[in-house]
Amino acid sequence: GMQVFGSSKYPLPGPWTFLGNFTAQRSQQEQDFEELTHSPLVRYLRFEFLTHWEQEYYCTLSQIR
Repeated sequence: GMQVFGSSKYPLPGPWTFLGNFTAQRSQQEQDFEELTHSPLVRYLRFEFLTHWEQEYYCTLSQIR
């Protein structure tokens, strides 16, 4: 799983805004997280990865839209 935080400015004037907890599927295909569409508009994102699949050392996150 991962936690996503956002901010409209950087450096931040205060703490990051928590946008939600998400769990990605074990897939190399594009994935949508519908819950983010209801979040406030932000320009900067921060991801905190809490878990990973098996023994993978590198994160395969390569594109955010």
